[in-house]
Amino acid sequence: MLFPDEVLRDIMATPIPFSTRIEDRLAWKHSANGVFDLKSAYLLATDVLGDAPFNGQWIWKLKILPSIQMFVWKCMHLSLGVNQCFVARGASMDACCPRCHCEVESILYLLWDCPLSKNVWHQLGRQVNSSNFFSLSLQEWLFSNATSKLHHYSGPPWNQVFLFSLWLIWKDRNLCVFKHKNPNPNLSREIMDRAVEFFFCASKALATKRMIVKIIRWEKPRAGWITLN
Repeated sequence: MLFPDEVLRDIMATPIPFSTRIEDRLAWKHSANGVFDLKSAYLLATDVLGDAPFNGQWIWKLKILPSIQMFVWKCMHLSLGVNQCFVARGASMDACCPRCHCEVESILYLLWDCPLSKNVWHQLGRQVNSSNFFSLSLQEWLFSNATSKLHHYSGPPWNQVFLFSLWLIWKDRNLCVFKHKNPNPNLSREIMDRAVEFFFCASKALATKRMIVKIIRWEKPRAGWITLN
């Protein structure tokens, strides 16, 4: 197959990580191990595995930092760089959570199932006491909390506390992986400090401004004055 020159240049310019430089092989995308099986084929044929339409326009309407908006977008797309995603793409590495070393690190496990993350949520309180906080799907969990209208008992909106929690749990995880730091025992306090600071200092600047319509028309200048157009 011949590719157009621009496509060929893009392919050749794509870097390949050292950990995945193995021989190419055929893989079945609808199974976890890449091996074809009748169950996944049946689910595909009945459209159970069909890609659901992505509904994430609400992300860009959040009153939050752009970096956190992009982070939530990656989570909704299941494209965050957790160990499970790297292994699924062929990386030869341990898929376990780098903080607790208990289970495979999926996005959902990182953000709420990891004992360290779950402890942070319980320290924050508020909506965590809801019966379905730890039972929703990832997309439902992100949407319901990130668009919540409730307020935390300390003042800031719960959705801002929630979004800073996601972001700082991810940052704490990366410090553990790349800087070999121990998990931050005061993470919940740092989350609240950042959320409160943002609420009182930055969120008002992001609020929708009221539009004022002013009709502009020519007016006769006052006596003794000349208007130049």
